[in-house]
Amino acid sequence: MHASTGAIVASQILAPFWNVISNLPFLLGGASVLYWHLGERTGHGDLRPYVVIQFLPLLLIPMILLLFPSRLSRVGLLWTMLVAYVVAKLLELADGAIFDLDHLVSGHTLKHLVAGFAMYLFLLAVRHRRPVAAASAPARNTAPAA
Repeated sequence: MHASTGAIVASQILAPFWNVISNLPFLLGGASVLYWHLGERTGHGDLRPYVVIQFLPLLLIPMILLLFPSRLSRVGLLWTMLVAYVVAKLLELADGAIFDLDHLVSGHTLKHLVAGFAMYLFLLAVRHRRPVAAASAPARNTAPAA
């Protein structure tokens, strides 16, 4: 999950104006990789912007989901996607230890599988979301007029 996933979640849950600026995270993600690559060529590679792009969505998406009630269904899939992404990051951290268990699979490999599953959950959420009725909408009077 990258900034692009955060942008899509924000555009669906917050206001429609996010649709206009939702391309900014895509550009920032690419720029962070380019910045790191150019720095590496001079011997001073800096991954800090890339790390921010990687981890900021893990902070912002839960805040958006908690603070702004969604107009769409399937919010549970977004929460499950976040859990899967955290598990993927933990597998990445345990890369060597997992590989040392059986020398068949590494944490890095498992990370990609779990992150792919997280993106599948995201696809399901986006594809099958439907507008939900507002909880605070007043009930319609269906009594016949006299």
